[in-house]
Amino acid sequence: MKIMRFITTFNILLLFCICTGASADIILDTGATPGLAGYSLHSTQWLAAEFSINDDMVITDVESWLNGDFTSSGKTFTTAIYTIGSTGPDLEIYSAQVSVDGSAQGWSGATGMSWYLEAATYWATFEVREGDYLEGFLMPWNAPYPANNYAYYNPDRGWRLNPGIDVGVLIQGTIAPVPESSTIFLFGIGLVGLAGSRLKRKNSRPDKQNR
Repeated sequence: MKIMRFITTFNILLLFCICTGASADIILDTGATPGLAGYSLHSTQWLAAEFSINDDMVITDVESWLNGDFTSSGKTFTTAIYTIGSTGPDLEIYSAQVSVDGSAQGWSGATGMSWYLEAATYWATFEVREGDYLEGFLMPWNAPYPANNYAYYNPDRGWRLNPGIDVGVLIQGTIAPVPESSTIFLFGIGLVGLAGSRLKRKNSRPDKQNR
């Protein structure tokens, strides 16, 4: 029984190491866009960039290159991941509200996320939703290595494609871990042993008698 407990504990620790040990890979890096001209990001204009992944991945960081007054507090916007639609982002999969701070220009967005995505093409969006406040900010254009496609949103027209927006976007993630067959086998043995242990304890309990 001690062996079974060891196998179960070993596999839990092994799977934890597999899931947390990988370093982030660059999925999309358009490069910084340090110019002063660009597209405003506010409650009636949102921006999005398309990206693709060839493997199932865990997205950790989705950031935009912003230019604006970072010094005042209380500035927030929302970063989200959507499926692909005919005119841009379609169905929301993940989202996170982001607090803006730092220098007058720089990367800002959702970091430290654990957003699992299957291999496919998606949209990363940068929005100022109800409850956010981000006035006086823009995403400069002329990214050195622009995304394959971009889109913008306004309340009257919804999402519309515009490949020429070319704003700065940085997306990072790790390939989703797939346990090796030997690991799955040992993990299964541990579970069977744990179940047998519980059944044995249950059968060894004395029957209660009503007096």
